[in-house]
Amino acid sequence: MNFLITPTLEKSLVSRRGIATVPEEMATVSCECVTRKPCSGLAAFPLVARNLELELARMGKLMVGRLARRGYEWLGELKIHGPWPSYEFNERLADIEAEAWKRAAVEKDLSYTLPFVFEWNAASPYKDYLLVGDFLLQNVLTEVIVKE
Repeated sequence: MNFLITPTLEKSLVSRRGIATVPEEMATVSCECVTRKPCSGLAAFPLVARNLELELARMGKLMVGRLARRGYEWLGELKIHGPWPSYEFNERLADIEAEAWKRAAVEKDLSYTLPFVFEWNAASPYKDYLLVGDFLLQNVLTEVIVKE
């Protein structure tokens, strides 16, 4: 009988980011990042930006929920930065598990991924906000066996 004794692993503090895309007319509040000043995110929303606040809260809950399923323990605060011109991920988000990506990796030919390339539209009807949160993640011990 063999016993494997492993150390008790702690949790690590990690920062995760998410992007929330909103219609341009909704993006009425900005943080100091936009003016290239030191910034700690949006602290409060004026009443006229209530729809933006609700949408970013909804997107934040989605982000936290999806990360929770991956083992991330949220520490209770999301910082919001932006807005910036949008990459329109709400319409252009690509599935990284698509066959084209796998084929491109196997054949080492990136031309299979050309349908996922798009020209950035500076006149987009959307704006992007960055959601940044701190999470705890359980450390994992990975044993690597090296042949000598």
